[in-house]
Amino acid sequence: TFNLMIPNFMGGASGSELSKDSETFQVLKKNRVRKAETVIKRMPTYWGSQPFTSGPVYVGSVVSFFFFLGVFLVKGRYKWWLLTCTLVSFGLAWGNNMMWLTDLFLDYLPGYNKFRTVSMILVIAELTIPILAFLGIKELISEKISNADFIKSTKFALVISGGFCLFFALFGPTIFDFSSIQDNQLPEFLIASIESDRASLMQSDSIRSLIFILLSALSVYLFHFRKIKFMHFVGLLAILILVDMLPVNLRYLNSDDFVKAKKMDQPFKKTAADIQILADKELNFRVYNTTERLDAGARTSYFHNNIAGYHGAKLKRYQELMDLQIIKGNTSVLNMLNTKYYLSKSDSGELVAVRNPNRLGPAWFVKEVVSVQNADQEMQLLTSFNPLEEVIIDKRFGQENLTFSSDGSISLVSYKPNHLVYRVRSDSSAFAVFSEIFYDKGWNAYIDGNLHPHLRVNYVLRGMNLPAGDYQVEYKFEPYSVALGSSGSLICSVLIYLFLGFAVIKSFRL
Repeated sequence: TFNLMIPNFMGGASGSELSKDSETFQVLKKNRVRKAETVIKRMPTYWGSQPFTSGPVYVGSVVSFFFFLGVFLVKGRYKWWLLTCTLVSFGLAWGNNMMWLTDLFLDYLPGYNKFRTVSMILVIAELTIPILAFLGIKELISEKISNADFIKSTKFALVISGGFCLFFALFGPTIFDFSSIQDNQLPEFLIASIESDRASLMQSDSIRSLIFILLSALSVYLFHFRKIKFMHFVGLLAILILVDMLPVNLRYLNSDDFVKAKKMDQPFKKTAADIQILADKELNFRVYNTTERLDAGARTSYFHNNIAGYHGAKLKRYQELMDLQIIKGNTSVLNMLNTKYYLSKSDSGELVAVRNPNRLGPAWFVKEVVSVQNADQEMQLLTSFNPLEEVIIDKRFGQENLTFSSDGSISLVSYKPNHLVYRVRSDSSAFAVFSEIFYDKGWNAYIDGNLHPHLRVNYVLRGMNLPAGDYQVEYKFEPYSVALGSSGSLICSVLIYLFLGFAVIKSFRL
């Protein structure tokens, strides 16, 4: 929480740059580590309990001072609900350090369990702290405050905000050990120097914040006792906030984070393997890059339909398939996922594309339905089944060891991410497996325009009982929430324009 006022209180980001004056750099040079200048650009300075972080939530030491000033200057209900919201967001951001509060919100507040991390709730504090700070400034410039109230409020704000900074500047290096659970991955000779640099980061930023708080208090004093004019006070306040915030912002977003438009348009260079795969004009197939981590793969995803890759919101069922089957090289699963090409490295280290002759394509008919009791059995059978001949279905979907004819044909004739069209020709009833991920929260299936039920098969894919005949099967992504949200957005937009038009007409009449 003190990161809100002292940016490097916990060391900053998981990977931060240290200066050449740092103890770590000196130790690297002493141990003759090659390219020490490059190594210190990404050091594990963060020593908190989060698995990783890109940096602190910093609202500013100047803003923090005015927030505390507002706590004592502002009267009435606005102060109390702003202060309450701020404290609640602190408690929720503490996660398992105040688990009863987090559990309360998880259990009873709709949508709260969709937050990716508990610290995201600090966005509330990032709003309420500046608002209360502004209200404090508003009270200050109203010139309705007595000298006694001003001195008392300023003293309390200075003692609280500046006192914390002074305390950590003086005693922080002695009361914390600055060790991290990630330190066991570091060479033994580096640990002591990293801990020393973490202490220095806390101490230097504590002093830095203290200076800004003292300058803020001085500016308030000069304005209240009419030593400086109002506009001078406003300008001084603007300068203090900018000088406080900008250098901290530039630690995490600076010129190194911006690239030329050409590089942005073409972040990856095509290899011969990429060119070979991109020349394949089949409507839809997937690529498995064996040289990348399954949960990464930005390069592969840029050019091709990647079998895996990274996304912040993952389908748990597919993640389990990756962890338990794909990562172990289960070719049956890779074939049912329509993996047409494997990317691997040649002896010379270049990417090569190897075509998979056994992949099953976008859709196919099966002969036998194997019913299982639950999802665990479904996953277990994936290790030894023949996806071309049989399909595994959880008994909750109502399929009980049925047999079908696999004669006929089924092919993908149109592909969009939210709309797929297949052509089916079959002389008898059949069961088709579609190499697309089952997701019933929006995907609907149609036969010649008529809604038709489909079900989950092979743990993650879609399956459907099909009648005899010559017809089209369509899958459309039609989530109710999107339709409802679009309608609501349209209604609100119309109302806004109506109110705007009414205001314009009203102003002309006046």
